[in-house]
Amino acid sequence: NNILNNTFFNNTINIRMQQNKWGVAVNNILEHNILFSMENATPPLMDNSTIPIFYISNISSVLPIIKTSDYNYYINILDNPQTDDLILVLASGVDHWPGTFYTLSKWQDFSGQDLHSHVSPKTIASKDDVFFDYNPTFKNKQITLDGSYVDVDGNSVSGTITIKPFKSIVLIKS
Repeated sequence: NNILNNTFFNNTINIRMQQNKWGVAVNNILEHNILFSMENATPPLMDNSTIPIFYISNISSVLPIIKTSDYNYYINILDNPQTDDLILVLASGVDHWPGTFYTLSKWQDFSGQDLHSHVSPKTIASKDDVFFDYNPTFKNKQITLDGSYVDVDGNSVSGTITIKPFKSIVLIKS
């Protein structure tokens, strides 16, 4: 599977790869994606206080399931980018929760993946600091922003922006 150039926005867990006895999920490529979680709460039956953005379960090794993962953005609202907060849980075996929790830097060290990936360019204090929009049409969509923002790369964005057909944008208030 090639999971490329997507925006995952406001999901409890943005990507979940689960291998079970009925099939295998191997050699997945995840590149140039934005995984943006708006919730920092615990779903039922999970005993940890933070939800991972990316969850892999029931596998003996992460390396066959992920062929390549790089150039992604892992952003979780209310997380502080300077502390490199949780992005991934790797769980294996029958009693797979809670598994092993990884920050981006620890995931990079463990797997050798996501070496060019990033967390949020700035702290997000509130859901009100996030702007998300998408264009489900074949024509460019013009949006006038109500203030100054930064994109996931940390570039300043303000005024009128254009969202290309079948694309989206996620911005963080400056």
